[in-house]
Amino acid sequence: MGGRLDAVNMLDANVAIISTIDLDHEQWLGNNREDIAREKSGIFRAMRPSVCGDLNPPAAIREVAEIVGSNLYQAGIDFQYKISGKTWSWQSGTRKYQMLPVPGKADFQVQNAATILMALNTMAENFPVSQEAILNGLAKFSMPGRFQVIYGEKTMVLDVAHNPQSAMILRQNIAKYFNQRRIIMVVAMLMDKNHEKFISELIPCVDMLCLAGLDTDRGASGEDLEKAIQPADIDTEVVVFDRLHQAYTWSETTALPGDVVVITGSFITVGKAIEFFNIEY
Repeated sequence: MGGRLDAVNMLDANVAIISTIDLDHEQWLGNNREDIAREKSGIFRAMRPSVCGDLNPPAAIREVAEIVGSNLYQAGIDFQYKISGKTWSWQSGTRKYQMLPVPGKADFQVQNAATILMALNTMAENFPVSQEAILNGLAKFSMPGRFQVIYGEKTMVLDVAHNPQSAMILRQNIAKYFNQRRIIMVVAMLMDKNHEKFISELIPCVDMLCLAGLDTDRGASGEDLEKAIQPADIDTEVVVFDRLHQAYTWSETTALPGDVVVITGSFITVGKAIEFFNIEY
């Protein structure tokens, strides 16, 4: 969840990092970006640096930093980055890194990496990290479940996206890497997520949509997900299953050579898929 109420806030970290701010965990953090930003900023500490990777953060981020007495480093202001094909560059003041390898396939990982570089630089005096170590770390980067692509006769994409912002990023990556391919998507989500906005964000890139229930106390049913999207004008073919294993079996038998099967909606959804399909990572 992150922020003031998160267990990690028991520790006084050397640097506090906020990657991006979007609607999630609204029952705890608030139902708008300003309130959520204020809660997220609860990890800031006096006389210790904080880094925000959101290029358009709510004003609450800087307000809290000033009240607390934390030196805030803001993406787009205090540090910049630029993607050029398969490499990217980073700069903060006179400090520069060039020809950095793009970590993974998704561009949003560059934003995360740029934020981490800023955090490392705030601690460079006491915890120096060599450029060689940075290059090796980026080159070897792997994060299972974050736009994880398994190539084969039928390509599979696993993504733990579960809020509207991450759904938008997933849709953009699907369009970037799998344009003109038939997309078969399996979605299963927790009950407390915004089902309508999440699924509606993905619909434009989906040819066949499978909605499945999560067999946990907090899991939404396939019918819950179907009801959430009924108000939308959807031409996409939709099928509904009670259990995840039924959805996985359906996707496996429905997909044709050249198709892309995308499995998303929660960490549980992706974790169960890794088990079901015996995926090694």
